[in-house]
Amino acid sequence: MIRTKLDDRQMVLRCLKGIDEATRVGAHRRDLWERCWNANDTPAYFGDVLRANGHFWLDPGAEQQYLANLRAELFEKYLPGIDTVHEFGCGSGQNLKALVGKKQIVGYDWSKSATERVRSLGGRGVVFDMLAPHDVEINGAALTVHALEQLGDQWRPFFHFLAKKRPAVCIHIEPIEELYDPDDLLDHLALAYHRKRGYLSGYLTHLRALAAIGEIEILEQRRTYVGGLYHEAYSVIVWRVV
Repeated sequence: MIRTKLDDRQMVLRCLKGIDEATRVGAHRRDLWERCWNANDTPAYFGDVLRANGHFWLDPGAEQQYLANLRAELFEKYLPGIDTVHEFGCGSGQNLKALVGKKQIVGYDWSKSATERVRSLGGRGVVFDMLAPHDVEINGAALTVHALEQLGDQWRPFFHFLAKKRPAVCIHIEPIEELYDPDDLLDHLALAYHRKRGYLSGYLTHLRALAAIGEIEILEQRRTYVGGLYHEAYSVIVWRVV
């Protein structure tokens, strides 16, 4: 299908209506994710509308393909020499599936269905609560894709867990509020949606403060300017403990 530019005014109106109806994410939705990963191979949040270069486009499948391409780019850049990848909030298992036969894979999720998916790929699945991490060994890379977003402003226990475990590299593909421009119309809408949903808040600010005093090294912090109807979920942060 050829990408078709959509009427920005109509899409802004659709965004505003969606923001009004948006509900908050968080631990209270665990049953929903259990049902989701028990039934679906593809996350339900992929839609037909692509947000890119300051406009909206009708392009079914483009958002999912963009994630696949971005993921491949980051894996090629940061995973050479690393034997094991630990994905936290592994969900459908699609990110780890891309590494089958190339790396040892471990998937962590508060959904038992998600961990069973990882086991079906030949990896290790661990039921894990990112809000209250228990002790596990990490020998390799840590990965999150659209998982930190669910923690809102309660990411500190998980950050301290990562800092203590010192993975070789931490790779995040997440919506990052600090990278939006509040004076831009579409960014302003994305921020409003981000905050109404209660997505990840303050994480990059914290990393930047630690990098400034030399406790961690930020290898990459990048806005990709690509997303779905309501926001951009494909910003990149890569860091490691010094």
